[in-house]
Amino acid sequence: MYMSDSETEEDGGYLKRVKPENKSIVILKGSIAVGDLESGVDFEIEEVNRELLDGPNGDARLEAEDNEEYISEICSPCNPFKSGTGSDEEDGGDLDLESLKRKMKDITDMFSSHHKELIFKRVLEASPLKGELGAVVSSGLVSVDYSAYLEGQDEPFDSTRRRRHPHTFTIGDCSTIEGIELGIRTMKIGERSQFIVAPELAYGKLGLPNVVPANSEVLFDIQVKDCVLGDAIEQLARNPEQEASEGSQRSSTDDLQLRLKASKQAFKMGNSRYRVRSYKDALSHYRKAADMVSWESARDEAEDYVRMALWAKIMRGVCRCLFELAKYRPCLAECKQVLEYYPDDPVVNLLKGQCFILLGNNIDAAIRAFERGLCSCPGNASLSEALNSAIKQKHSEIADEKKSVNNQKLAEGMQKFCGSSKQSDTKEQQSKSRAAKFSKLKDNFKNRIQTNIMKVVDGSETWHDFPTMNLTSLEFEYIKCAAEDAGLKQEERGVAVDGRLSVFKSK
Repeated sequence: MYMSDSETEEDGGYLKRVKPENKSIVILKGSIAVGDLESGVDFEIEEVNRELLDGPNGDARLEAEDNEEYISEICSPCNPFKSGTGSDEEDGGDLDLESLKRKMKDITDMFSSHHKELIFKRVLEASPLKGELGAVVSSGLVSVDYSAYLEGQDEPFDSTRRRRHPHTFTIGDCSTIEGIELGIRTMKIGERSQFIVAPELAYGKLGLPNVVPANSEVLFDIQVKDCVLGDAIEQLARNPEQEASEGSQRSSTDDLQLRLKASKQAFKMGNSRYRVRSYKDALSHYRKAADMVSWESARDEAEDYVRMALWAKIMRGVCRCLFELAKYRPCLAECKQVLEYYPDDPVVNLLKGQCFILLGNNIDAAIRAFERGLCSCPGNASLSEALNSAIKQKHSEIADEKKSVNNQKLAEGMQKFCGSSKQSDTKEQQSKSRAAKFSKLKDNFKNRIQTNIMKVVDGSETWHDFPTMNLTSLEFEYIKCAAEDAGLKQEERGVAVDGRLSVFKSK
């Protein structure tokens, strides 16, 4: 789901689609017959800008070009030991791990004073970032690209670049190889380095069956793509007094600032996981971030405004994740919670309306949600498209309803015309038609409705209320028909969230 308007990086940037950079590519002029390849064929090439490939097949051609770049980078017959500064002649062209170690630095003493020669490092590309952005990665959620080689291999046995999906993990959670994590702790964002890791910090005595032999040193080529610091989260978790303050009426200024900082860090971690479509992990980070700010009690309106603004951004991420995970009912509940404070939020209104449509229970509510979102964001393409689609669906339902009413009137007219002898046949046909109509409903739903209706029939309940908010139109109609067959009266009460259908005996 995308919207045409872009959002800030702090807000996650979920709704903007980034197009690839324009660059020239080479394609063939005309076509080549496969049968001519054996005897030889002449062909011409032409240079075409990517902007010319925006047609129906443009994305596919660009994707093929991108795949070629990855295949060329990862699978070409090149020696990984040649990477780095210096010419190929300087590197020797055919180095083993021992020779490569002489060009690297032993960094084992950075994490252990009792061992040597467990990790060797060589910087291939320094970080382009300066200041705090270029700080050494020490904590938080880190995203890296890496390729892993064994001695004498031209191709990696494991590579995130080949999978085109960076490896993301939280430093200190023991979810990755120890040698990789220790090496990353010496790197900066954007830096690319090579590491030779001893078996003790790699795959150990067992190795990986049919992939890595036992007691093997491994060469890792690693680049840190992104890092979201988690120092405030760790500090908050280490301090029990901070956790105890959750139940207090007022928190200190330091405690409030620490929680806001930790919440922002968890929120950014969620954004990082959402961008790579890891929605479950993103939802976990968003939940943690929301809990950190919802515990707080602000002392004045200014603090409360900052806290609630951050909470709304976080909950927007929660709603998106639930929607992407197809959990539409929980998503609808979370959207309603956010809209109590920010009723005109365009993204949340869009999600709310889409949930109503996908649940198939209230097209009118979906239309109202889309219109409310357009009030604060007029001309938005996604909201306008969703609104137009919902209105068409509503018109289609009205037309079907009119057709059904006309057919019913026609059947009643035919019944009167044909006389009472046909009345039993008509009832039987109606019963068969109703059974076929409600066959789509689940048996456990039908049994539950019949059980509740029988409680009213036998007098164990004076009346029974069926909530209508999450009911589809077919389910609602089934309840009414079941109550009518049982000789019970019905009455719709309440509106919107509190809507219900009451069934009871006639006096």
